[in-house]
Amino acid sequence: FGMDLDYDFFRALLALIVVCGHIWSVFLKFRGGKGVATTLGVGLALAPKVLVPTLVIWIIAFVLSSYVSLASIIALMSFPIIAALSHLSIYTVSCGVIICLISIYKHKENIKRLINREESKTIIFK
Repeated sequence: FGMDLDYDFFRALLALIVVCGHIWSVFLKFRGGKGVATTLGVGLALAPKVLVPTLVIWIIAFVLSSYVSLASIIALMSFPIIAALSHLSIYTVSCGVIICLISIYKHKENIKRLINREESKTIIFK
C-alpha cells in the first residue's frame, strides 16, 4: 500500500500492549499487578542489552534498601534512560517511559507507604 512499516514501532507498541494487558487483565475484571515482571519479559525481548544494567540497578537498590517496590521503581525509571543513552529507537525509549509512568502510578500505594515509613522490607540475609 506504499506504507513503510517500522519494525521498532510495532515491537514497542506490542510491548506496551502486553504490559497493559497484564496490568488491566480482561480475565481479572481489568485488575492485575503492577507490570514489573511483565516489563522484565518485555525488556528481555525489546532491549536485552538495556535489561542487564537495569537488573544490576534493581539489585543494588534492593540490597541497599531492602524494599522490593523501591528497587522496582528505580529500575523502571532507569530502563528508558539507559535505552536513550544506548541510542535505541525513539519508539523503544518512549515505550520505556510510558511503561515506567504506568507502573509507577500502579505503585502509588507503595510510594505512600514508603514516604510514611510503613512499607514492608524484604529481608533475605540476616
